[in-house]
Amino acid sequence: MLKRRAILTSVATLVALVVAGFLVWRSSPEFRINIEQSEIQSRVSAKLPLRSCALVVACLEIVNASVVLSEGSDRIGIRSELLASLGSRQYPGVAAFTGKPRYVPGEAKVFVDDLRIDELQMKGMSPEVAELVKLRGPLLLRGVLQTTPIYTIRGNTLKDSFARFALQKVEVIDGMLQLTLRRPNDGG
Repeated sequence: MLKRRAILTSVATLVALVVAGFLVWRSSPEFRINIEQSEIQSRVSAKLPLRSCALVVACLEIVNASVVLSEGSDRIGIRSELLASLGSRQYPGVAAFTGKPRYVPGEAKVFVDDLRIDELQMKGMSPEVAELVKLRGPLLLRGVLQTTPIYTIRGNTLKDSFARFALQKVEVIDGMLQLTLRRPNDGG
C-alpha cells in the first residue's frame, strides 16, 4: 500500500510539473534556442569535402570551410578553400560568401540560400578559364549549398525534439543562429 501511494504521489507530481511547464510556456513570449558558430562549424566540417559538377568535366570542390556568424549581420558567412577541376587539370583557390538561413521543416534541416559571393580567386588559370570559373563557379557553389544542410536538428535530445515540433523561424542574430519556437496559441 505504501509503495502504491509513493508511485501515485510521484505520478501526480510529474503531471503537475508538466502542466505547470506547459502553462508557463503557453503564456510566455517566444522561446529561442541559440546555436553558436562553433557548433555549426563542427557540423559543416564533418560534411567536407563537398563536390558539385557540371557536365562531369567541370567540378568545384569545397575542401575546407570556416563558418562566420558576425555581430550585426543577418547572414551566415563561409570562407573556404576550393579545388576547381576542368578536365584533368586542377586549380586551387579560395571563396568567401554569405547567405541567409532557410529551414526545411519536414527534414529539420537548415540550408544557405540567397548566396552572395564576396570573393572568388583561383590560381594558375588562363584569363579565359578564370572568366568561365567566375561565371559558373557561383552556380556550382549554389548547387552545393542549397542541397547540403549546414545544420540539422537531430532530435536526439529533448531540446532538439521540441525544436523539431515547434520551430517557427531560423535567423542569424547577434552572431548566432537563432531558432525561434512558436507557442501553442500561435496556431502554426
